Amino acid sequence: MRNDKLGSYEKVNYLLRLRKQIERKMIIEMLQKMDGKLEINKYKYLGLGSIYFADFILFHKYLHIENLISLEKDKKKEIRFRFNLPFNFVDLKMKSSSVYLKKNLKGDSDSIFMWLDYDGFIDFDMLEDIELVSRDMKPNDIFIVTINADLTDNFSDIKALEEFLEEYREYIGSDINAKYAKKKCYSVLHRMIMSAMSKGFIQRPESEKVKISQLLNLAYKDTAEMYTFGCIFEETSSNIIRECDLKKLNFIRTGKKVFKIDCPLLTPKEKIHLDSCIDKNKKCIDLDNKTGLSKRLLDRYSICYKYYPQFFESIY
Repeated sequence: MRNDKLGSYEKVNYLLRLRKQIERKMIIEMLQKMDGKLEINKYKYLGLGSIYFADFILFHKYLHIENLISLEKDKKKEIRFRFNLPFNFVDLKMKSSSVYLKKNLKGDSDSIFMWLDYDGFIDFDMLEDIELVSRDMKPNDIFIVTINADLTDNFSDIKALEEFLEEYREYIGSDINAKYAKKKCYSVLHRMIMSAMSKGFIQRPESEKVKISQLLNLAYKDTAEMYTFGCIFEETSSNIIRECDLKKLNFIRTGKKVFKIDCPLLTPKEKIHLDSCIDKNKKCIDLDNKTGLSKRLLDRYSICYKYYPQFFESIY
C-alpha cells in the first residue's frame, strides 16, 4: 500500500469537492428528518475536522450543534489546525481517534453523532475504532465512517491486493479473492465494517439491549473513490427509519446495495437552466435540449439536484 507523506488536506481543498459536498448535504437532510425524535442540536459532534472544518461549519449552521469536538493526531501541525478553527467553541483535541475513543467514549452521557471521515484505505486502526464504537455507543447515538476505496491508488498490483486480503482475512472471510475485491470493493469494505461492528457488539453487557440500524451505504469519487457507511444504535423496540419516514430519502440504504453519488459536472449556467427544468415528479425534463446534455446526465442530475453546490471565486 502507498504511504504519502503529505496529508490529503494538503493535496486537495476539501471545500471544493463536489460529490463530498453533496454527501454532507444528504447527511444533513437525514438528520433534520430525525430531529423531531432525537433533538439533534443537543448532540455532541465528534469528527475529524482537518484544516477546513467543512462538516463542523455545516452541522453548526444547519443542525445547530454547539458541542463540537475535532480530533487530530498530527501534533506538528497543531498551530495550523487551531488557526483554522471556524468557531471559538470548537474543542480541538490533539489525539488520534483510537486514543480518544478508548478513554472517552464509554460512559459519555452526551448523545453522540460521530463521523470518522478517514482519508486512507481501511486498516487495523480504523477497524479497532469501529469495534470500540460498536461496543460503547448508546441508544440513539449515530455513527458514520468514510474510507478511501481506490484500489488503484492504494495497491501497486494484484499481488499487493492479495496480500492485503490475506492479512485481513478475519474481517473479510475465506470466500473473497482479489478478482472479486477489484469488482466489488464497496461490498468488501461493507463486510469488513460489519465484521468489526460484530466484534464490538458481542462485548456489550447483556443488559444493554440495543440494535444497529444501517442508514447509509454511499460511494462517490471526486479525486479518489470513497465509501461511506452510517448507522444508528437503537433500543430494540425502536425503528427510526419508519418513525421518521427516512425511506422517502432516495439515498437511505439498509442493506448491501450502494447508493452512488454520480452527479455530472456542470457549469453554473447549465445548473441554473436544469433547475428550471425540474418537474413536480423531481425529474429534469429539458424538452428543448438547450444544454446539449444527454438524457443519462439529466437523469443523474435529477437524483441529486437538491444537494448540488455551486462554487464561485471570492475576493477578500
